[in-house]
Amino acid sequence: MMRFRRTPPRFQLDIWNVHAATVSREARTNNLCEAWNNAFQVLVGHQHPSLWTVVGCFMKDAAMVETEVYRVRNGEPSIKPKKKSTERYQRRLKTLCEQVASGEKSVSQFLNVVGGLVRLK
Repeated sequence: MMRFRRTPPRFQLDIWNVHAATVSREARTNNLCEAWNNAFQVLVGHQHPSLWTVVGCFMKDAAMVETEVYRVRNGEPSIKPKKKSTERYQRRLKTLCEQVASGEKSVSQFLNVVGGLVRLK
């Protein structure tokens, strides 16, 4: 017979809760880090590069970031394409969170709708 002990969570709720990020349309995952790693790997072009190749790629990446910062400061739109399906999903989640906060939907209704948004591959 197994006995389970009640242990405190490893991470506090405010650390992993993404409600505020969803409502303010910020990133909810670490996909930005993964995207940078993937882009840098493509920039390097091969595995096991030399030190000088990596340094050169860091310099190219820094130049691209500076260009993006310049664009944002001047009010130009970002050139990074966003998937329409992701944008639609983000808007829907934000709307649902706002509806629960205003009392239009109950938590059970919210969970039913979110459950319908999840796609299993």
